[in-house]
Amino acid sequence: MADVRRDMERFLRQQLFRQRAAPLTCFALRSAGVGSRGQAVDTFEIPEGFNGDHIGMLVDDILMRAQADADGMGTKLQRYTLIALEVGKKDGSRFPFRVRGEGDEDDGDGEEQPNEKGLTSQLMRHNEALMRMNTMAMGGILNALTKRLEAAERFNETLISQRHEYLQSLENAKSLEHDRDMEALQISGHETRKAELFKKLEMILPLVVNKITGHKLLPEAVGGDVFSTLANSLTPDQLQGIAVYLTPEQQMMFLTLLKSAKDASQKQNGVS
Repeated sequence: MADVRRDMERFLRQQLFRQRAAPLTCFALRSAGVGSRGQAVDTFEIPEGFNGDHIGMLVDDILMRAQADADGMGTKLQRYTLIALEVGKKDGSRFPFRVRGEGDEDDGDGEEQPNEKGLTSQLMRHNEALMRMNTMAMGGILNALTKRLEAAERFNETLISQRHEYLQSLENAKSLEHDRDMEALQISGHETRKAELFKKLEMILPLVVNKITGHKLLPEAVGGDVFSTLANSLTPDQLQGIAVYLTPEQQMMFLTLLKSAKDASQKQNGVS
């Protein structure tokens, strides 16, 4: 039996992993009685995910099924053939072997009718073979489900990573928008202060020009008291802001006018 097992395992490995025009679909076990074509005993399908680690289990299933069939036939030596069937074919590569039935008596190759013990043993071996096949099929299903679960977990991790990147980009965009708004407010405030400064300069421009030239070249829209009031109301920061837009000579003249206006205002307040 050890030689039969080793040779059958070699035959299965050759048939499963060789190059074929059509895929291998199953192995058919047939009895091969002398002087007859024999009859089908069982068929062993190749489940999804079958690999070299499962060959030993398949050999056990085939030998157990052959032994169960031989036990049902008595104690004589039975001949069997294992056929590798491709898709759409009824014949293929063959592996012949022999199994002796187990019983109370051993009559060599003599004829014997099936007995109750043999039939019971055959049913038990058949059930055990079915359990092995179911276990193998369940292992293939679990393997496929595990691969699907791993793929789903990888997909979920990718989605979480993409969402994190999206939220980070959105946060960065909001931060940049806030910076732009603050910069726009600063520019707007600067322009507003500049406009107010020029508006004040427009009010005193005729006085400055007339004072510098000594002639009334421009009509004065405001009186001297208004200029004095303006001169007294300017803060150091405002004066510094005005000086930025004047040349050194213009700064000196502007400061002279302011000093004159303040002195005139102080003398008028002292007289009154």
